[in-house]
Amino acid sequence: MLLAGLLQNPAANRLALWVVIWVSLMGVGYASFARYDPRHSPGLSDTIQYYKAMTAGPGAAEGRFGNRVLVPLLARPLHQLLLGKVGHWDPAFFALTSVSAGFCAAAALILLRIGELVGLTLCARLSALFLYLLNFTTTALYLTGLVDASEGFFLVWLQYALLARRYRSLPVAVVFGALAKETLVLPAALLTFGFLALAERGRGPTFAAMVSALLGSAGFLTVAATRWLVSGTLLLPHEWAATERLWPRLYGSFWHAFLGQLASHTFFNVFGLLLPIALGGIRIAPTAWRAGVALAAGAVLTMGAWNGAGGNVVRPLFNVAGPLLCTAGGLVFCRIVRQAARGRAPCCSQAVPS
Repeated sequence: MLLAGLLQNPAANRLALWVVIWVSLMGVGYASFARYDPRHSPGLSDTIQYYKAMTAGPGAAEGRFGNRVLVPLLARPLHQLLLGKVGHWDPAFFALTSVSAGFCAAAALILLRIGELVGLTLCARLSALFLYLLNFTTTALYLTGLVDASEGFFLVWLQYALLARRYRSLPVAVVFGALAKETLVLPAALLTFGFLALAERGRGPTFAAMVSALLGSAGFLTVAATRWLVSGTLLLPHEWAATERLWPRLYGSFWHAFLGQLASHTFFNVFGLLLPIALGGIRIAPTAWRAGVALAAGAVLTMGAWNGAGGNVVRPLFNVAGPLLCTAGGLVFCRIVRQAARGRAPCCSQAVPS
């Protein structure tokens, strides 16, 4: 009787689904805390700084890594609780992976709601979930002691808030997202501008510009305040840009740095399959959503080239474009499954062109 009652409670159902996804993701990330040390793995050197930020405080991390306080602070109590109690497991990376898996699971639940908003049936929404959770970014990068899963969660939240016209929650997503990772601020502001410029045409372009400027300012002030509290220093926008200008040393040419991102094997791992699948169902997404994501994705690629990020750009790029691509890809994947099973159930409640 108690179980039957819980199953009829929407909140209990969402919590149960979150737990199932979290446990599954902990299995995916098991190797990072039980089989190897991510700090000594090529491509995961950022985990050194997040490990320091969690175990010794944000001030122990170098440079911009000390600004990314959200995940280390959330993981620290769990780390302290598990010290000496998890055998050969690394309690620090178990805690970091646990928090990241929690953000991934929460993002997955919001992605289900996004699919419902744009008219996908359950089959297509679950297919979108499948594409999101099994993407290379989620399985190989989010669950290794990095903090990008938290940035991904707040960008999924931001896109849901825009689609659901819940604009009052946008500043919350940006402020907490800035505490997670400062790279969220500019793409979030531009995504909002691109979306609102088309979705709220009746209010004029001024409305979109004002909202995006408000979000950008709130995000930057959050980053500046965090830096001040952690290191006692302030960094103005032009100084921030100057410190991140690494392309001359790493690539010599800005366009070489830009195109090098698209030619990296990591970009292929993340988008090589997802992008072609998503293009087949991209029209399910509202035009305003597509415009906002395109604008934000362009900003991410430009920022990545400026920083000489190379293949590492896929993490923020997936955080921006992943929700849209997985939602569109879910529609196509559902059609593939339906054809393979020779079924007749539709994948979308709307009339979507094939």
